[in-house]
Amino acid sequence: MLTRLKTMITPVLDELGLELVDLQFGNEQDGLVLRVTMYKDTGVSIDDCSLVSRQIGHLLEIEEPIKKAFRLEVSSPGLTRPLVTERDFSRNCGKKVKIKFASDDGAQKVVGIIGRVEADRVEIITEGHNYEILLTKIHKAKLAIEF
Repeated sequence: MLTRLKTMITPVLDELGLELVDLQFGNEQDGLVLRVTMYKDTGVSIDDCSLVSRQIGHLLEIEEPIKKAFRLEVSSPGLTRPLVTERDFSRNCGKKVKIKFASDDGAQKVVGIIGRVEADRVEIITEGHNYEILLTKIHKAKLAIEF
């Protein structure tokens, strides 16, 4: 289901200069929810959310991939969202990140700066060590916001 929805939604976002960051569909306390999270270099505005919501809503009404009633939520990722894709890490190169990942020594947690990002790995630079971490080994990562 998510693959089909992603295939339908991505071209709509691409046409508007937006990037699909995350797509979630599931049953919550108050019913089914389709949650679309999108990104734009200059920031996602309320107008962007409104336009995307209308266009995706219209497309889903026509195509009917979801046969039951659902709620559509469209938003930007926010500062504390998880970093998941290679593009997430590339976009945040040079920024401080909290990351939990699998290593030969078991699960590790580190705080460091995002260095190089390559096809399947990211470099995390700490004061005492540089880590080369495969994206598939990352359990959780998000920016370490400092105020």
